[in-house]
Amino acid sequence: MKELREKYDVYVIKVDVEGAEVSVLEGSLETLKTGKAILIIEIQPSNLHSVQEILHKLGYKIVHIEGLNYLAYKNRAVQSNSNHILYVDKFKGIIS
Repeated sequence: MKELREKYDVYVIKVDVEGAEVSVLEGSLETLKTGKAILIIEIQPSNLHSVQEILHKLGYKIVHIEGLNYLAYKNRAVQSNSNHILYVDKFKGIIS
């Protein structure tokens, strides 16, 4: 992740790692601290509390999408319903 962060601005991270969510987040702390990245993350029920704790400490808000899927964001307005997610970036406008 560090090499990608140094070369590119990371705006979206998709995490689907079948139970290794905590390890992935711990390995991505520097990227997540920037607050630029939105996470689309599948969270196994046994890891939900730990993932929430990590993300909340970093200032992220978490929105349940459906099933095991969540959206985590920082410094952005996000609205969701079961059919649509609207992402509003204060710098780039509305991205749907």
